[in-house]
Amino acid sequence: MNHLELLEGIKAHPYMTIILASLVNGRATALVVGAFIGQGYLNPFAAYWIFVAMDFMGDTLYYCLGRIGQLGGKFLIRESWQEKISQFNGGLKKNLPKALLFGKITMVGSKPIIVAAGMTKMPLFKFWSVNMPCTLVLFFLYMAAGYLFSQWIL
Repeated sequence: MNHLELLEGIKAHPYMTIILASLVNGRATALVVGAFIGQGYLNPFAAYWIFVAMDFMGDTLYYCLGRIGQLGGKFLIRESWQEKISQFNGGLKKNLPKALLFGKITMVGSKPIIVAAGMTKMPLFKFWSVNMPCTLVLFFLYMAAGYLFSQWIL
């Protein structure tokens, strides 16, 4: 299969391709999708909201895994360690919104920070209020960069 056949398949089913590719790496896919938008192959609004929805669902899943893992961890962790973990969680609760913002923007440890948000029982709506603006801005910037550099990407 050469690259022309691959491009034809993407043209035939562009939005399903976006969904599947964003499961692997959403930000890199957003750059490529921005380039396709620059060439006129895709609707920018539909592609943007697909990325936002996929990232939102993935981050909420990681948050829920942290929330569930916190409950299961009480049965698996020794009692002596539970006190140390509760001290760590107390310090983390104060700085978690900043850490979440930093992790989402820099892509440095964003998934462990999201899991930690669930483990520390950060309220879900507070988590969304920090996470969603980052997602909205970041995917806009990645798609805009792909759009601006579309002639060099494709």
